[in-house]
Amino acid sequence: MSVFVRLFARPLAAVIVLGFAQMALAEEVQGRDPALKAYFSIEAGQGKVGFTCRGVRSCSPIDTSARWRFGYRLTPQWATELTVHSVSSDVFLGSPNDAAKVGSISLNAVYSQALANRLNGIVRLGLASTRTEFRLGSDLLGDPSPPATIARTVQPLLGLGASWQFARQWSLDLNADWTRARLQQLPDGPKSWATVRSLHLGVGFHF
Repeated sequence: MSVFVRLFARPLAAVIVLGFAQMALAEEVQGRDPALKAYFSIEAGQGKVGFTCRGVRSCSPIDTSARWRFGYRLTPQWATELTVHSVSSDVFLGSPNDAAKVGSISLNAVYSQALANRLNGIVRLGLASTRTEFRLGSDLLGDPSPPATIARTVQPLLGLGASWQFARQWSLDLNADWTRARLQQLPDGPKSWATVRSLHLGVGFHF
């Protein structure tokens, strides 16, 4: 968790502080400026890789997650967006220190609707190319674990969010996303499905 805080949470907090400072010095913001077509956001939060837990109550705990978004507005309400997502999850499927890393790149269509003066509701629909790396931990006798397995798939992505435009070029964003990933525990074993859910808070820069 300390690495996560150092790499994501602290820089994100610094950007939020700078954005609010700019808001304090700027004129009153009247919603999103239509002249700003492109945006970039950095988000940090929690992710959950939902494995099938056979008799194990908490084999897939919530873990840290990060997402980067690059978008371009085609109209005031519609945008196209490229996102990069990473989540690392410590799991228990039979041996200690099992771990799964899920990374994805998605291309999304984004629809936004003004809910208030500075607040917009957001719906995303896209396709995510997902890569899952699963590594079994050592067994109880200390024998070495087998090599990591990698499974790939392309699945739909659904997202809901809200964006508060607190300055002309800055927004505070809250987003939740859902997709699916493939999981293979052993190199010659069967593949199964896992749900990937994430909840992020981030800052967007519009230009």
